[in-house]
Amino acid sequence: MHAGETYPGGLDHYLEMMKSKHPLTLVEPVDVANCVLFLASDEARFVTGSSLVCDGGYTAQ
Repeated sequence: MHAGETYPGGLDHYLEMMKSKHPLTLVEPVDVANCVLFLASDEARFVTGSSLVCDGGYTAQ
């Protein structure tokens, strides 16, 4: 079963509803990969005990 398959209005309606809830856009796999790459890089050497939220601004609402 795919996301939105049983959602009233079908998958297209479900995706439009989800897009409207995200200030930027729906997250793509590359967005998550970039967050992981940052945390694994030397630039993140002082990042400790933190959560990096990669959700396109969804939780900032």
